[in-house]
Formats: sequence, C-alpha cells, structure tokens
Amino acid sequence: MLLMYSLKLIPILSVLMLVIACGGGETLAPPVPSPTAVQSIEPTAKAVEIPTTEFKVVRAEKGADGRYNAGLEHQEQGRLEEAIAEYDEAIKLNPAFAAALKNRGVAYGDLGQVGRAIQDYQTVISLNAEDAVAYINLGLLFHQIGQPENAALAYSEAIRVDPKLAIAYLNRGAAHNDMKQHEKAVEDINEAIRLNPKEPLAFITRAVAYSELGQSDQAKQDYDEAIWLDPQDSSAYSGRGGFYLRIGEYERAVLDNDEAIRLNPRYPLAYVNRALAYTYLGNDEEARQDVERVGKLGIGSTLMTAFEASIEEAKKRR
Repeated sequence: MLLMYSLKLIPILSVLMLVIACGGGETLAPPVPSPTAVQSIEPTAKAVEIPTTEFKVVRAEKGADGRYNAGLEHQEQGRLEEAIAEYDEAIKLNPAFAAALKNRGVAYGDLGQVGRAIQDYQTVISLNAEDAVAYINLGLLFHQIGQPENAALAYSEAIRVDPKLAIAYLNRGAAHNDMKQHEKAVEDINEAIRLNPKEPLAFITRAVAYSELGQSDQAKQDYDEAIWLDPQDSSAYSGRGGFYLRIGEYERAVLDNDEAIRLNPRYPLAYVNRALAYTYLGNDEEARQDVERVGKLGIGSTLMTAFEASIEEAKKRR
C-alpha cells in the first residue's frame, strides 16, 4: 500500500472560473498488492489524499470543455468507459488538455489499464514538468506494475518540484522497502515524519524497514505510535501482529490480528498473519478456517499458493 496524491476530478470552467475551496480530508485508497506480502507478513503504506483546489463550472455544451464535463459526469457516476470516450474527444480537440489527461489516467487506472494510465501521466508531465501531483500518481502506477525503481524516480521528481511534500518522501520510502533498501527507506520516512509527524502510515512504513533491519525495538515503537495516532487503522494492528509473528510472540500476533479483522473483516493480510500464528500455536483447525477465508477474499492464485506453502512450512518448524 502506498501513499499517493489522489486526483480530484476538476470540472473545467468555460466562461468564469471561481475558486471555491482549498481544503481536503484524507482518503485511504485501496491497498496495492505486493508480491512479498505473504513472505514479509507486514504491510507497506497506504494511499492518502492531500488538499487540492476545486473550481466551479459554467458548462460549455460544445467543444473540448463540453466533452470534458460530460466525461466528468460519467466518471463521477462510475461509468468509466463512457468517461474515457468523452475525454478522448476532449483531448482530440485540445491535445494539451492536462485535466482531461489526468482524469482519463485515473479512469484507466480504475479499469486496470495501468499502461495507458502511465502514458497519460507521462504526457501530463511532458506538458508541465513541475506538476508534483502527476509525478506522485505516476509513481503509484509504476508501483502497481511492480516497478519500484521507476516509482522511486517519479517520487524523486516530485521532491525536486516541492521538497516539503511529506507524501513524496513516504512513497519513496515505501519504494525503497520494496527494493530491499531499508536504510534508505528509514532516511526517507524520517523526513516524512519531520514534515508531518501525525501521519500513522509513515510510522507503519518505517516499522517495516526497522523490522527488516533487525531493529525490533524501533519497529515495535513505530507500530505502537501508528496505533496511538489512529486506533481504527486495521493495517497498523495487522502490521504489529506480523511483527509479533516474526519474533515468535504468537499469542500477541493472534490478538492484534483479531483487532485488525474486527476493524476490517475483508483484510486478507490479517487472516494470513493470524493463520500463521494459529499454525505455530498448533491450532490447525482455526488456521484452516482462516485459510478458507483468505481464499474467499480473492487474493489471487499466486499469493494463495505462497500462503498455503507458508502454512505447511510453519507446521514443519513448530
């Protein structure tokens, strides 16, 4: 899971532009699957939204702005293919229409067409090399297709544009974790926390790095801090549960993953961690039930096979 800028759909003003808001909350995006999720049994960071500016629209019925606004309505209603068709027409009429390219990229990403989404964001960046939001979203897309090196480069560009973007450091730290460069991850997350000490996801991401570096005390402290900052964050409990699992405190691992599941009953990683803890404790029936639950959540055949192999390995080691 990674921190990103979440692009708001910005209607285009044809006659009169009026700034009506400059704020925003934090919205968690869906977790990004990691090929090492079962092996590391600890989550990486999630996505959050940062403030952006919204604009009021005076609708244009024709031309690029009109097609854009039609696409916007489709996208807000979840009609993504129709939205893309409208954005296509808007971009044909105005090839430098950055907002249309961004929103089409979002729609492609939501449809799983990540390659096309990347192309749109690369075009946006070619039009404006100082767009930090575009770099961060481009980095997330590279992460989704398993290219953390390219993701880190994109986040570095976001930092070049705005060195005070905590999210950019946090995302790059997550990329360093994926590349097993955990000391670099700690450096980036330290800066992210300096810029925004209230972001629990930063502490979760740094805890992952500390755990991989064998610095158990620091990892435990970071998970505790993340839970203190947001007691409703299931990933923090599951992460700490994974940490307890790693150091052999299986009862505590079960308890933390119990809480993660209570907060989010559809969180596969919590069931994975709990099943492994149950297995080490010799509670094979409880572990079997969690394995079945993971299968029903649809994590994919590759991860499911790795998970089942981890259960069998745990049985041999107990």
